[in-house]
Amino acid sequence: MRFTQDGFVHIVDDDVSFANSIARMLWMTGIPVRCHESVAQYLAGDVSGPGCLLLDICLPGSSGFELYETLMSQHPRRPVIFLTGVDDVNLSVAAMRSGAVDFLLKPVEMPQLLASVRRALAIDLAQRIEQQRMADARSRLGMLSRIEIEVFRGVARGQRGKQVAHDLRLSTRTIKFHRERLMRKLQASSVADLVHLHRVLQQDEEARRQRSSQKRTWHASRLAHRWLLPSESGSPKRASWA
Repeated sequence: MRFTQDGFVHIVDDDVSFANSIARMLWMTGIPVRCHESVAQYLAGDVSGPGCLLLDICLPGSSGFELYETLMSQHPRRPVIFLTGVDDVNLSVAAMRSGAVDFLLKPVEMPQLLASVRRALAIDLAQRIEQQRMADARSRLGMLSRIEIEVFRGVARGQRGKQVAHDLRLSTRTIKFHRERLMRKLQASSVADLVHLHRVLQQDEEARRQRSSQKRTWHASRLAHRWLLPSESGSPKRASWA
């Protein structure tokens, strides 16, 4: 499957004139854009394809924070660039540590915004390629029998046939038979291919742990701070995290 660095930039901002201005500038550089005035409008639209998100914090109804938390539970996670008028160092640090691509303040210079958007689209492309690679690996591994999985693990760890046979209490001839079968199923031409596939799966597990850690970082930060957000009347209010 061939992937390209395409996809929409979704702008979620209730300031229609500002969003349209940013959209026009991005369109002029060849980047397609869709604008949404609220989280509800964004979620109701066609947002399943590739792309990234330019997300304001203070929105009518659900806040940008709440949408961000929803996106954090998804995989692959849509790259998010916060573009907001809320200037808070702690919030910026928490967003970046939890996996946001960038945290930009309004008004933003176009070269800075464009660089962040291109970086976010590149991240999205890399995630899609990696997701397909993981899906292919899991699909092939799913064809292995229980004993073939154990032989695969032993060989991928660098164990020789005799050691694998000893650990599994099988004959070396049986181990050789299962290794040949699993290599055909995995479309592997050498032990090096098996080692590579095993490494891919280990990277997937590490990525899962990292995503879990980022979510814990974000949740801890939101409990430690209560950000000042403007209310509908224009006066400051405390953001509710309940």
